[in-house]
Amino acid sequence: MIWASGQTTNRSLSVGETNGVAAVPSLADRVSPDLVRQAVTPSNELVAVKATYSEQVKVLLDTAEVLQLQLEEMKIAFRKVVGDNAEMKIQLQEKEKTVQLLTQNLAVWKTEAELFQHKWEEANLEAKASGVKLMTEGEQRLQKQLSESIRQLYDTQQERERLREQLLRLIEVTGLVLAKSSDLDPQLKRMAEVQRDAALEAAQELKIEPELLATNRTAEVTQPGSEMGKIIDVNKELQLVVMSFGRVNGVVIGMPFLVMQGNVVIAQVKVVDVREKISGALIERAEKSVMIEVGDRVKLNTEK
Repeated sequence: MIWASGQTTNRSLSVGETNGVAAVPSLADRVSPDLVRQAVTPSNELVAVKATYSEQVKVLLDTAEVLQLQLEEMKIAFRKVVGDNAEMKIQLQEKEKTVQLLTQNLAVWKTEAELFQHKWEEANLEAKASGVKLMTEGEQRLQKQLSESIRQLYDTQQERERLREQLLRLIEVTGLVLAKSSDLDPQLKRMAEVQRDAALEAAQELKIEPELLATNRTAEVTQPGSEMGKIIDVNKELQLVVMSFGRVNGVVIGMPFLVMQGNVVIAQVKVVDVREKISGALIERAEKSVMIEVGDRVKLNTEK
């Protein structure tokens, strides 16, 4: 065999010839360290990329789970809204039926009211034509007494106003005279003092007070809850009071007022007649244990 002969030939070589042939390098010796590093480095980067993708996938899965829960909650809320909407539609339909029924009833009531109003006007005209009075005799008498009492009280108040103005002028004149008493004859001085004392006594009898005088001289518009004035007359039989303020103070018919003694409310009255500087009011409610008296304070009732 050739391999055998060649092997024999090799074996026949001398030692010197064998030592003269160069040794063949191995595969590990042929691969450089740089090539090894280049081959290993991409493998490490791939591992890092895989780890990053794994984290992102985990985050996405968690987010998807949260979104799924939110979606379920939204579905539940949507179903509830749909149910509420259906219920509201039913309620709205019922309300519309009620409104429709009330509208029909209102039309009927309006027609009946117009009919009754027409009949009342006809009956009123017939009563006037025949001389029949629709008010009872007692009601007519009470209304007449009320009007007469207010008129008398107004006349009395007007007379008081006139006397008060005279007294004010008299007190003013006597004050000026007494201020110059050093040059005044003793007899005239004595007469002035007598006139002054008489005027002051008359003022006390008329119950003239400084705040009342100021009220009558300067008109003030009513303010809610503010004190207006005082009671200047009381008619217990007609349950009527006269107050020291009127049209110039902004008072109108129907205004409610409170009557006070000290800081305690003792009665509630409502205006039924208004004059220039006074007004008449009916007593609507009063404390049983307390009587309304002349001089009691009055203020506007702001309670509804």
